[in-house]
Amino acid sequence: MLALVVTWGVPVSRRHVDLFASALTMSADDEHRLEYYDVYREYLDEFEKKIHTFIERTGHSVDEFQTACQKVLEEEGEFSPKRFFVEALLATTEYPIFLSLMKGEARKYVSSGK
Repeated sequence: MLALVVTWGVPVSRRHVDLFASALTMSADDEHRLEYYDVYREYLDEFEKKIHTFIERTGHSVDEFQTACQKVLEEEGEFSPKRFFVEALLATTEYPIFLSLMKGEARKYVSSGK
């Protein structure tokens, strides 16, 4: 499932790979370009639409899914596979994870010589 979620961002990464190629040479102290955050917002919008569609196609509501995820976070042990899934899903919406994903796509693009 996680692999499915991560690939949802691919269309965003392909549309903006040139922009994020410049991020490959950034140091940890460099200020991020405002355009990176704009693409991040676009990614979040696309991610949310796709996950909502997926949840609804399985016959559940988004509220039910959110409630189930909250229950997992409150009740499952630290190393529970269910907890890992929910935490991984949440991590895909965090800016540092997004930036890492986009830099990885840009690295592949640059190394391919395209």
